[in-house]
Amino acid sequence: MSSHKGGQRLTVKDEEGGQAEVFCYQDLILPGSFTDWFDPEEKLESIRQFKYREGDILQCSYPKSGNHWLTNLLTLMLSKGSLETATSVNVSLIDFTKPTERLHKKPSPRIITSHLKFERLPEEHIRRGGKVILLVRNPKDVAVSYYYHGNKDRFLRFSLSWRGCLGYFCEGKVPFGSYFDYLNNWQKVLQQRKDLDIHVVYYETLKQQTLLELQRIQKYLGIYNDDDRLNAIIAKCSFSSLKSDVDSGKLRTLLVDKTSQPFIYRKGEIGDWMNHFTVTQNEAFESVIKNKLQGSIFQFQYIPNVPKHQL
Repeated sequence: MSSHKGGQRLTVKDEEGGQAEVFCYQDLILPGSFTDWFDPEEKLESIRQFKYREGDILQCSYPKSGNHWLTNLLTLMLSKGSLETATSVNVSLIDFTKPTERLHKKPSPRIITSHLKFERLPEEHIRRGGKVILLVRNPKDVAVSYYYHGNKDRFLRFSLSWRGCLGYFCEGKVPFGSYFDYLNNWQKVLQQRKDLDIHVVYYETLKQQTLLELQRIQKYLGIYNDDDRLNAIIAKCSFSSLKSDVDSGKLRTLLVDKTSQPFIYRKGEIGDWMNHFTVTQNEAFESVIKNKLQGSIFQFQYIPNVPKHQL
């Protein structure tokens, strides 16, 4: 571990020679390359001081919870134009926008996304009652998606084996820190800050009951699209369509792999963890969940619902 810009650089290693670099700053665990782009103190303060604009939506999630998909759904729900000519969009992740002020140029309504805990979010947005959507995905699928993303993303400096990644994920020693601490932080906010109007969306419910969830979301946001338009938005934001936009280069993204090829989406399935966890790993992970999420208000779905005609 070495000191750097008020924090500590830490390299975690697995038994198979893989490693990941993280930057520990105050209560945060950030990607090791974060300080190549930002001064931590200045960047975090610029996020806290980010100016609120009427209509802003703050979309919060732990990484690999469906952030890009939900952003695209919301973008089309908020738009008034033709869906035929609409193209997919990148997320406006305030945590890594350089400079933060560049987001001021975005037209309203702005969808601002973040992986930071509540206390690190734009203060004025919270104080003025801005809309906040919390997106939650089950931790087993998050861990699997994190493993694949981490080993692809050139920005993260991450090359861990599945076993190594899972172990450090349980310990919270991965870029962006502990999944469990993140949810516990939000649980505290939801239970203690009754003055806040926060809308919780579960990835699995959004995946399986997309129309119903979009109806709930637009009611929360105070907007309206009829069911025909919502169904058209769902089709436009299908996983295959969004992935095709990235793979074909139609959507330009800063997310590139170690060969400089763009990537965002992989599978997006519910229950992919079953293809990766051994019985022993699953038992150990269940123990971690029980220990770290005692009394949790969050209810996880780990396998997809089976349609009645398949029973």
